[in-house]
Amino acid sequence: MKIENNILKHYLKNVYFITGTAYILCMVLMMGMWLSGVMAIASIF
Repeated sequence: MKIENNILKHYLKNVYFITGTAYILCMVLMMGMWLSGVMAIASIF
């Protein structure tokens, strides 16, 4: 039972790490797209 708990903890840490990294990457990507959009609009005026 103790071994199973350790595996579960390790698995959850990996899941949190992956989802956290994906979330940050997504945010960075969205900010990049937003900034390039603002720059494109600014260059028109």
